[in-house]
Amino acid sequence: MTTTTTTTVAIVATMQAAIAFGVTGTIVLILALIIRELSSVNEGYTKPNIIQRTKALTEKERARAMGKNVLVAIVPMLMIFMLIVAVRISNVLTT
Repeated sequence: MTTTTTTTVAIVATMQAAIAFGVTGTIVLILALIIRELSSVNEGYTKPNIIQRTKALTEKERARAMGKNVLVAIVPMLMIFMLIVAVRISNVLTT
């Protein structure tokens, strides 16, 4: 193989991996945003039974905690998504 062929194959393989990681990152971002939105929903109605009220309260607390914890994944994924968009825009503008 020539140097040109080897370089071309390496670039194509790298670009395919980057595309796969970009798609995966975007899907993870969308799922994390969905989880955050669903965990922040407040039902507003609690049942009159004290046991059921306590159970509903702990479920709401768990949902709130999950909503806060998923933010740890959302911030880096947003940064990756913005990087992908910036690279795509720069590719369009330079060609």
